[in-house]
Amino acid sequence: AGLLQRITVLTEALAEKTEALEQAVRQSEQPMDGKALAEFCRKAIVPAMQDVRSVVDPLETLVSDEYWDLPTYGEMLYSII
Repeated sequence: AGLLQRITVLTEALAEKTEALEQAVRQSEQPMDGKALAEFCRKAIVPAMQDVRSVVDPLETLVSDEYWDLPTYGEMLYSII
């Protein structure tokens, strides 16, 4: 597949996975005790975050730094602010 097609597929997947993460975050704002919230985060938020990352990681290798407004994984891991 061509570069544009790969970026398009990943971008569409990113939009879907981001929406799922946003829904999970909204659900976490419902009243619940600390233990229930922690369990919800483990079962819903963390997997949704991992799903987003599974798309962002390959996408950031395909998009030029000039157009990538977000910090890369390497920048977050190895930079000191």
